Amino acid sequence: MKRYAPALVAMIGGLLLLIPIGGGDVRPADSVASAFDAYETLWRTAQGSLADRLESGEITSESAASDWFGEANKQARAVAFKPLLEAEYAVFGEEKWTAKKQAETIRGYAR
Repeated sequence: MKRYAPALVAMIGGLLLLIPIGGGDVRPADSVASAFDAYETLWRTAQGSLADRLESGEITSESAASDWFGEANKQARAVAFKPLLEAEYAVFGEEKWTAKKQAETIRGYAR
């Protein structure tokens, strides 16, 4: 799995340039939708990349495929949700944290 990590990082990093991730003053529910949209794009791209690797013979077992996609999926989630987590941190990170601030922020995610 470690041999695939640099390729995964490069692939996901490159995809970031293609994904419009909103910034500024965004309603919480919209930032959640943006995160999931970005995640879907990265997830689908990773599936295509996995298919390419399977067809080329680079990945030759179900276990290796599962490991590769598990890492790609983990990185995709981290990339896609980073803006949301950074926005949360700005509101209630570290010394700014109170249960009330966190609850108010995440309640905005519910519809």
